[in-house]
Amino acid sequence: MENYPAKHYLLEIWGHGNGWVGTCLDASSGDVLKLEEIKDVLENESVDVLLFSSCYMGSIEVAYSMKNCTRYLIAPEGTMLATGLPHDSFFNNFNVSMNVEETCRKIIEEYGNYYSHTPTNFAAWNMSKVSELAEAVDEFAMYLESEDSEKILEARNLSIIQGTQYIDLYDFAFNTYNQLNISIAVNIMELVNETIFAKFGDKHGIEIYFPLPSYLSKYYKNTDFAIETQWNEFISKII
Repeated sequence: MENYPAKHYLLEIWGHGNGWVGTCLDASSGDVLKLEEIKDVLENESVDVLLFSSCYMGSIEVAYSMKNCTRYLIAPEGTMLATGLPHDSFFNNFNVSMNVEETCRKIIEEYGNYYSHTPTNFAAWNMSKVSELAEAVDEFAMYLESEDSEKILEARNLSIIQGTQYIDLYDFAFNTYNQLNISIAVNIMELVNETIFAKFGDKHGIEIYFPLPSYLSKYYKNTDFAIETQWNEFISKII
């Protein structure tokens, strides 16, 4: 930023990702770029847009750690094709008069046009809503701890995205509401829609960690989101 001053900055991080575990996995050493490492840099030099071209980085855990690092987050919910963003299409159609939010929308639009034949999901977040959403999930988790675990797990199974570890947060709230008629779930759905202002795909843009029992990681409790909400306690009890 010192060498390349500009009015606005977008940072793209491209590599293999796994949500709260991190991104940019080094296949030779096994090292991974952790959320804490990204946060340590960007909390001092925040960017307007943080874009992850990495699988599973569209999670509330990632967003919560990055909430003071960027105004907008763009990331895939679930997997992302290795070919990444269609940079040429975006830059060919970029207009310098667009503001930052319009730029985010344009990225999602070009991604959707390029990958219209695929089942991938890509979304843009308004990061000013993330803390409120996390507080709602915290309240939701505390409420669910005393509810019927079989119905909760059924709602979870109806909400899973690719793989074994993540579910769509909106779908989980929707399916929980249908199973248990819990009004607080409606607040989650509304906040997801307020947080995500542009998306491509059939999901709602935000995933959350809710693994199968054999995949529950003992390290999840160390994430910012798990430390500051009851979500880890909830899933540990339920599964």
